[in-house]
Amino acid sequence: MKQEDFDWIIENATREEYRSCDITVNGTTFNNVGIRPKGNSSLRMVAENKNSDRFSFKVKFDAYVEGQNCFGLNKLALNNIIMDKTYMKEYLAYDMFASMGVVTPGYAYANIS
Repeated sequence: MKQEDFDWIIENATREEYRSCDITVNGTTFNNVGIRPKGNSSLRMVAENKNSDRFSFKVKFDAYVEGQNCFGLNKLALNNIIMDKTYMKEYLAYDMFASMGVVTPGYAYANIS
């Protein structure tokens, strides 16, 4: 992503507007993908704090290229888990619900850079 586009989405995070970027997932690159900050209270908390850059992001693989997907997914949420110091509550809750047969979204830990 162009640095000026990344700077723009961070400076205007609460507008939640997509910008184009290329994303590599497990060695496969997807071009012209939409990305934007996501959240509600957590977004405002990070956007208003000049000492934090811990944004959550929403990725939309078909925002600019119709039908594009990432291994079958057309959207992906990258959650900052800012209110969870353990980094485990959301993952464990989804895992618990899935083990009980409750339909849950796909979930995993990820290393993002």
